[in-house]
Amino acid sequence: MHHVLTNLEVLHKIFSSLQDEKGKEFGEHTITRRSTLARLARTCRTFQEPALDTLWEHLTSADPLLKLLPEKSISYRPWLLANEHRNKGAEAFLQGAGRVLVRADWDLFKTYARRVRILGPFKSYTGVFFYNLELAPHDMLPLLPNLKILDWRGFNDHSIPLQYLGLFLSPTLKRLRIELSTSTKHEELYALSIAPVSCPKIRDLGFSGYEFIRDFGASRSTYYSSQILCQWSNLSNAVFDSVTDDALVHLAQMQTLVSLKVDLDKIDSLDGVRSRVTGTAFPSLTSCSLRCVDVYLSIEFVTIMQLSPVELTLNSPVLDESSPIEELFTTLSTHPSRRELEKVNIHWTKVQFNLPELKAPRDPPEECLTIMRLRPLFSFRQLRVLSINMPLEITLDDLDIIELAHAFPALEELSLNGGDNLTVDPLGPWYVQALDDFSRQRFCAGWLVKPRVTFRGLYALVESCPRLRGLGISFDAEQAADEVPNEVPSPNRDIQYLPVGNSACGDPEGVASRLRSIFPNVSRIMTRWSPWQRQLDNSRKQQKATSDRWEEVGRLLKEPREAGKAP
Repeated sequence: MHHVLTNLEVLHKIFSSLQDEKGKEFGEHTITRRSTLARLARTCRTFQEPALDTLWEHLTSADPLLKLLPEKSISYRPWLLANEHRNKGAEAFLQGAGRVLVRADWDLFKTYARRVRILGPFKSYTGVFFYNLELAPHDMLPLLPNLKILDWRGFNDHSIPLQYLGLFLSPTLKRLRIELSTSTKHEELYALSIAPVSCPKIRDLGFSGYEFIRDFGASRSTYYSSQILCQWSNLSNAVFDSVTDDALVHLAQMQTLVSLKVDLDKIDSLDGVRSRVTGTAFPSLTSCSLRCVDVYLSIEFVTIMQLSPVELTLNSPVLDESSPIEELFTTLSTHPSRRELEKVNIHWTKVQFNLPELKAPRDPPEECLTIMRLRPLFSFRQLRVLSINMPLEITLDDLDIIELAHAFPALEELSLNGGDNLTVDPLGPWYVQALDDFSRQRFCAGWLVKPRVTFRGLYALVESCPRLRGLGISFDAEQAADEVPNEVPSPNRDIQYLPVGNSACGDPEGVASRLRSIFPNVSRIMTRWSPWQRQLDNSRKQQKATSDRWEEVGRLLKEPREAGKAP
């Protein structure tokens, strides 16, 4: 054996690459790689420990742990499942189960439990068998003594076993994420109250879904979760649905807080919060994600707290005019000691397909997104991501796109009503879409008026922004593209998925030829047309016809690559 393979650190990196390979959770392929790690563990003693550590490092269910217990010792509580969700096969198998567990039965469990570093998310796991782990000797708690990350999310709606959370609250935890739902009972919330004492080293904390707890009330649950939050003082990342004024004051005074994601709608007075904060509010905050119904509340938050983030995300269900955007960008650009802004994401949280295209922009012009609204942002030359997705008419033309491209030479992603997650396959596995927020990923309203950007603007964008790897804009592909050469000197080879919104499409062959010269590796074209639209009036029939032409463009773009792959 080569001496390099006796280095445990090197072995761990090699074995971890088997776990981290792209597509690791695509059905049978996961099983194949896990089987490979199991075989490596049986190959020789040198491989055994690092291979087993990697194999058990991340669990997404309790089943592997339960299999460490003696056969026929696992008991079953059928009343923990709704009748329609019972697994009859499991019931039949476990009819004879119920041998009393003794301390010796847990020896093998302890051997492997120490290897687990990450638990969850659980991917629709029912959690009914957690009861068996509760039978462990008390001196074994917490069950996973070296756990670093606990992601208590992904349970199905009929089984959120919050009462078993305490089994895994290890003092070694650095990250804790908990998702509650309407099936959570308020008497189970005691498990949350012990978390600050059990896990004092947590730096990344997230609670969600607590406003939906039955018979508890949204305001009461917000108060309860905020009280728990206030017991940690050294968080670096906080993710909460909503918090009280007291909790926001507590967060604002944290010297260690770097990232915050919060809903502002339950805050009584931002001025009152700021008056209670001594010194600079949120002194280390670089990443801020805000959710609120009133978009001006988020602007007020940024202004009053004098924030200067590196990454800013704004989500609102009623963001339907562009004047707040200009006000927000002006506030950020005029900060006296600002940081260099790198990411801006502004999203409308409602999802609508097939919004009607208007013949002309609406009045007043404040409801249109123009280049004037974006110019305050141009002072941030290091901006890498600009994503604005909301139901507004976008009236940019080629000169505007050229000006924008020259302002942001480091731009990596640009979406103007082109959707989110532009570097992710929009037709990927269903669970990837669910985890990445399917609704926002699919939001592609288009520009709502006929686009004025042509191939000239696209070409200039690619030339001025060589790092661009995600693009979602609408453009007029019916116009002649003589200014775009057949052989572009520096085509963009990173963009694979191209949302085109309500882009007009001319001759598919001509459009495909021009796109191929600019984006030679595009494999999928997405329009705003939705197949779920049943009522087809004249406008939507036209949308469908345009969508069909773009579908033909997509097919033509694939042909050269498929021909190249043919033997």
